[in-house]
Amino acid sequence: GGVIDVLQSNCKIAGNNEGHFTVLINTKNKVADFEVNRLFVISGKKTPAGIEDYQQGMIMLDKGEAPEGMVEPNGKGRVIFESDGLAANN
Repeated sequence: GGVIDVLQSNCKIAGNNEGHFTVLINTKNKVADFEVNRLFVISGKKTPAGIEDYQQGMIMLDKGEAPEGMVEPNGKGRVIFESDGLAANN
């Protein structure tokens, strides 16, 4: 755990008129006293019921001097998805 400060972020959004979209977010964060650079990707299809085929991924681009175990190693990441295929509106 701990506090993560966002130092900088850049965002690109692409999509079509059928509701499909992809969001790329490149962030520079401060974790404890260490600067790290991560890329987040979010994709899916916007529908009246929510977001179909929702997926979110993160990859560590540069962990800087952060000690092993504090953050993901360079080139490693995580993928999150909705097991039923729908991130529902509530």
